[in-house]
Amino acid sequence: MTIYCSVENGELQIKDALNSEDIWRGRPEGHEVIMAKPIPNSPDCITLLGWSDKGPQPSNLWRYSAGHGTVWKAELPKSGMDIYTNFQLEEIGLVAHSWSGYKVIIDLNTGQILSRQFVK
Repeated sequence: MTIYCSVENGELQIKDALNSEDIWRGRPEGHEVIMAKPIPNSPDCITLLGWSDKGPQPSNLWRYSAGHGTVWKAELPKSGMDIYTNFQLEEIGLVAHSWSGYKVIIDLNTGQILSRQFVK
């Protein structure tokens, strides 16, 4: 199945790319979504969630599936109050940047960091 992901009013929208029918719409685990992109050849999306001021969170970069919910929450490059600020799906994989100044490549299957580079 080919999907299309978008964000409207903080909600993730996953649609069938062939007929534009909604597959899923909402806030993953109640969180606001800032950005979402479909993973090529997969029914899942990568989502960047809004930051919560309620203290450290496991991650704000998630792989989300309309049928199965949260697949993984990406490992952060630095413990504590770090967050991801953006991401791109590139030929080498999922490339993300963190507030603490790291550029990381994340495994799309596990959410684990494959490489990290301090770029700030």
